[in-house]
Amino acid sequence: MDSYKMQAFDFKMSDLDACLRKLTPLEEYLKDAPPVSQNNYHGKNNKDSYLEFMEAYYQNETNPDHIKFARTVFEIQSNTEHYLSTNIDTDLSMNQQTRFISSPAHMHTFIELIYVYDGEFKHYIGASRDEVIMKKGEICILNSNVLHEIAPPGLHDIIINFIMPQDFFDTTFLKLISTNDVITEFLIHSLFEEKASSEYLLFPSSQNEKVTKIMELILSENYNGDSYSHVVIKSYFGALFTELLRVYRNNFGTNYPKEVIDKTVRTILEYIKKNLKSASLSEVARQFHFNPNYLGRMIKQKTNQNFSDILQTERLNKACILLERSELPVKFISEEIGYQTPNQFFKLFREKFDCTPQEYRKKSQPAPKL
Repeated sequence: MDSYKMQAFDFKMSDLDACLRKLTPLEEYLKDAPPVSQNNYHGKNNKDSYLEFMEAYYQNETNPDHIKFARTVFEIQSNTEHYLSTNIDTDLSMNQQTRFISSPAHMHTFIELIYVYDGEFKHYIGASRDEVIMKKGEICILNSNVLHEIAPPGLHDIIINFIMPQDFFDTTFLKLISTNDVITEFLIHSLFEEKASSEYLLFPSSQNEKVTKIMELILSENYNGDSYSHVVIKSYFGALFTELLRVYRNNFGTNYPKEVIDKTVRTILEYIKKNLKSASLSEVARQFHFNPNYLGRMIKQKTNQNFSDILQTERLNKACILLERSELPVKFISEEIGYQTPNQFFKLFREKFDCTPQEYRKKSQPAPKL
């Protein structure tokens, strides 16, 4: 076994910085190799595995010089037991970004957390290729199916990628970061939904000592690793996400990005429409892990309507549809849309439409053909 591979077994926590800075055999080769242009095959083929990545390259590349370069890169990579690329367990793995070479535009079926241990690099995200310059201490979380490209990191640019399937954020894990604010809701309901979208969150955590310390503990535990390391690392991730929520909240104060609140409120309004019979401020707040008073203020801020007014409007609109398109008894319709007594329904309906439900039904029916 060569000396490079031996370091995986001799690692000590105090060696973390040296471990991260040491060039791999591939990086030693790339450091002095001439720049080689790369095509966008990976984005087209959306391959997750290294073998698929290699096969796709040979299928799409025609330049002999590029193919020769690629064969050398792949040969070195496949014959190196890279101690900076590890599977922590079935839910989590990590690797260090290879320096001196770009990562072509591609997307994954998993969630990716990118951490800049040192230096900085350019990251192009989404179909619009947003240019994001990430600096030491910053973290970016990419949703699955987000197109992104990484420019070649330099010698002192140490970038760590954590790979997580969506089911890593199961109910138990989400409870670790569940708090009554829109940032948590945005994380849970926007970023980690199973859908294709160009969504990401950039955390300006460069000055946060707690984030730095937690990341050092995660990396050290991974490299030092014993039989319980995966359990400890998952616990650290709970602490990491809690601290990132603080970073995001402290950075934006109460002026949350528009898309954060808008996304959450839209989701809540859709929930109300689908659950008219049981919806109430307290029930919706419980469903979305909000404090009821906070939820009421947030909805008022974004819609200029109170929760009760929105709910009443949706219920009466649904009543009109049922009156027009069905022969259901008025009492049944009243119960179906959430009114406990027909009298309450009758009163509110007359106030809004200036007629009774029966009169509305009669007027909405087509005139008989002569």
